[in-house]
Amino acid sequence: LGYIYNVGMIKASEMWEKLSFLPLEVKYIIVFLITGLVGLVLPNVLGGGYSMMHLIEYTLPPLSILIVLLIGKYLLLIFCFGSSAPGGIFYPVLVIGAYIGAIFSAIVIPIFGLDPMISYKFIMISMAAMFASSVRTPITAVVLIAEMTGVTNSLVAMIVVTILAYIIPTILGNDPIYETLLMRLLKKNKGIDFDKTKSVLEEYVVPLDCALIGTKIWELPIPKSAMVVSVVRSGNTLIPDEELELKYADELFIIMNQNTYPEDNQKIESLIYNNWKEE
Repeated sequence: LGYIYNVGMIKASEMWEKLSFLPLEVKYIIVFLITGLVGLVLPNVLGGGYSMMHLIEYTLPPLSILIVLLIGKYLLLIFCFGSSAPGGIFYPVLVIGAYIGAIFSAIVIPIFGLDPMISYKFIMISMAAMFASSVRTPITAVVLIAEMTGVTNSLVAMIVVTILAYIIPTILGNDPIYETLLMRLLKKNKGIDFDKTKSVLEEYVVPLDCALIGTKIWELPIPKSAMVVSVVRSGNTLIPDEELELKYADELFIIMNQNTYPEDNQKIESLIYNNWKEE
């Protein structure tokens, strides 16, 4: 299912790319209208998915409701993300994983006569597996879910399942979602030929007194051999576009060529941290 999730995200992005003749504002209006209509029917699928998580926190809804919410959340997520509308995919991955575990619980528990209280274990394991399958980081997935839930009595089962979730999409030839998105973004910049085995990814946090605040990301005077690949703002990962502007506390992730990294890093730090102003 992590394989399906990753493929869906990329296919949705490719679909929106075919509509490149539409202005960004028009795309956002389309997303706004579709999301609003979906929200009238399935309000729980809107946002990051917190309301969906609360819905299965204590008891499980009927199986049909779980399936509808899972499908609705997945389709709305890939539709919105593919349009480049601001928003992250980190928490939705966990929500989708949780609902897969909830559906599994709703099917297995009655068939085998298991204690309904163990449904939370299936949900936890499924969240970790979904994360490991999509992002391809099994150790991080196990530690993350254990830390979020505070439950450690299912670690062995979680480790086994996350390893399988890591292996299967790898065998199927599916790349990690973040690496795939990064490579797609780099291919769009035809002026830079990045070899991902010889590149350095550096993080910079924008201070309050940065003179570049308000500047569009693509207009930042960084070296030509460097490129902003993502911006983390208030916990959400944003893919830079022609309208995204730099704001205070933004976390900039910039990829640079390994050979020119020392010079490029020094210049970028002077731009961001030394209150640089263009003459």
